[in-house]
Amino acid sequence: MTFPHRRPSLVLRPEPTSAAEVVVEAAAAAGMPTTPLAAARAAAGTHVNSQGEVKPWGSPMSEPVPVRNPRVRPDNENAWGRTENILPDGRLPELARVELEISEPLTISVDVLQNPGETTSEPTEALTVWALVTFGSGSTNVTRAIRCDYRFDVTVVASYVQVQVYIGLPGSSKPYIAPNLFNTLYPPQPPAQVAAMVARGIRGLPYVCTQFVTSDNESTGLLIPQAARLLSVEAHLTAVAGATQFLQLYDSNTTAPLTGAPNPVLEYPLGTTPYPGLILTRFLNPRGFSQGVLFVVSAASGLYDPSGVPIHIEAEQLLL
Repeated sequence: MTFPHRRPSLVLRPEPTSAAEVVVEAAAAAGMPTTPLAAARAAAGTHVNSQGEVKPWGSPMSEPVPVRNPRVRPDNENAWGRTENILPDGRLPELARVELEISEPLTISVDVLQNPGETTSEPTEALTVWALVTFGSGSTNVTRAIRCDYRFDVTVVASYVQVQVYIGLPGSSKPYIAPNLFNTLYPPQPPAQVAAMVARGIRGLPYVCTQFVTSDNESTGLLIPQAARLLSVEAHLTAVAGATQFLQLYDSNTTAPLTGAPNPVLEYPLGTTPYPGLILTRFLNPRGFSQGVLFVVSAASGLYDPSGVPIHIEAEQLLL
């Protein structure tokens, strides 16, 4: 028995008979306007975008967003920076620069991959890496010099960031110029290898950028030689005293005797024995010192009366 070949049943759909109908069907499927005017324009070689604008065939459906600032980086890039070998020659090479249309959270990171070591002249002195960080809105910027012995991370909200890295001495933010950099009588000054990066968003924990400054077995000393903001102070005696001692902090950048000095900015009782008199103070708002931070162990409260009793002191300094 043979069966006749039969075609499967097909759903018959009437084909559109004009270009306007083709455009109307496509527009209806895409949720776009399907007015007779749009169909007529489409049949004439144009199409209507979602904003109702008439565009010739082949043109993009939407206009590209104009870039107002030619130096603005596209949104698909999220980090800027580079690594470079730095010599103590006084230059301030730029390792990162970011210019954005609007301010947003940015994380600034500087890594010392190779320490600059010591000066090769006599007497040898330790060198360190400093970063000159400028940030703001482009028209109003702030510049801070940050000492970087190993690494620092700081988050800012800005549309403009510039990071310049150089070599200096630990106690001064000025660039250091090695006198024997190209002198064959001394060993060559080794360079420091530094990496700087600015990344979008907050990387890691959103801590502020700080550093700890310490002094041990001293009764008076210049803890920070320039203007500073303190976040915390910790101190204790390192020897037994015959009477209660007082730690005093003055706004000064010199260790000269403070004859007739005003009252100290801060004062804490230390007790008479080393560890029972431990101080650990963290300020809700940073305490500002316009000239520097001088500490003195005094035998009298509220008076500049150095006693010579040694202490250990550690202060946390806010860098940005």
